[in-house]
Amino acid sequence: GYMCTVIESHAGRLWTVLAWAYIVLNPYTGQMMLYPWKDSAFAIAGLVSMTMVAQVILGDNKWKSGWIRFILLGIMLANTSLFRHNAILFTIPLLIALLFNMDRRNWCKVAVSFIAFIFLVKVPVYNMLNVYREPQSVVQAVGLPMNVIANVAKETPEKLDEETSDFVYAIAPWETWENDYQLGNFGAIKYYCDINEQIIEDTGTIPIHIMGLRCFADSPGPAFKAFFATTDIVYGIDILDRGHIGTQIETNTLGIHEQGNQTIANILEIYYKIVRLHGFNYFRQTAFSLLIIMVLFLSVYHLNLWRDWKKIFLILPVFSYAFGTMLLLTSPDSRFFYIIYLICPVMLMLITADKNIHEKVI
Repeated sequence: GYMCTVIESHAGRLWTVLAWAYIVLNPYTGQMMLYPWKDSAFAIAGLVSMTMVAQVILGDNKWKSGWIRFILLGIMLANTSLFRHNAILFTIPLLIALLFNMDRRNWCKVAVSFIAFIFLVKVPVYNMLNVYREPQSVVQAVGLPMNVIANVAKETPEKLDEETSDFVYAIAPWETWENDYQLGNFGAIKYYCDINEQIIEDTGTIPIHIMGLRCFADSPGPAFKAFFATTDIVYGIDILDRGHIGTQIETNTLGIHEQGNQTIANILEIYYKIVRLHGFNYFRQTAFSLLIIMVLFLSVYHLNLWRDWKKIFLILPVFSYAFGTMLLLTSPDSRFFYIIYLICPVMLMLITADKNIHEKVI
């Protein structure tokens, strides 16, 4: 509702209806929201933050006076940052974009409230609630090189150098890599096999990245195959639409179990088949959102002018998050990138409305 109100005030009712339909009518949204994970909350907080930023940049009258809205914006950006450890790839570039598009004093209000709220939550609130903060693990930062190493170990183990070979087989025996590793999905090994994950922690981030780079030189075919299989969820269009979300309720003591309404399930299945038939399903893919944002940006702004070059900061948060997160992937999971799909209509509105405002001023 908030997003639609802002879009309607700056782009009109037709654009608002299209934006609403783009998000709500695509089964991707329904399937994502069935899972109340941090990814859904992160995407919603990111959408609210991006919509507030759009109001600031477009000079909404409500943001021209007072200080409370700037404090709330800082808190919302901090809230977004707290949902995922890699969220700063989105929120910090968004703060930088604001620096080039708003009064410095108001920007300081946003930045100070952003830092203060994160400190408030992570120190006194966490301590008061005895929150256990798991330390940042190496395995969270080496998903991509581990996929490269794993595929070389599976397809051409004889090409591994001595150091990498010792590292691989200290984690798991050859049979595990051969039988259980799935191309582009190191998570299949990490989560479902009995491996010695401590070896990864002890080896460290930089040495593992170096071993991954050596694999490109020693066995380029399997290495590049693993690289593209892991990362093309960001920049590739999945023509076969192989995306799948299944039920994932684990055995628990809370009495929660899988149970569905077959009538509603049949209706949704028919609807999804119709959507697939007409190609609307492709809109959910991250590459589609990034592509239309980039195409519109390049068609609207003239990058031979410095004033338009500065507008790159408007789209920087989206691309820095997408490609930064891509480098951390353990498996090609679209839930990490739902935020890109969700904020795409706001980004398109912001680009076109900002250009129109600038032309009117000139």
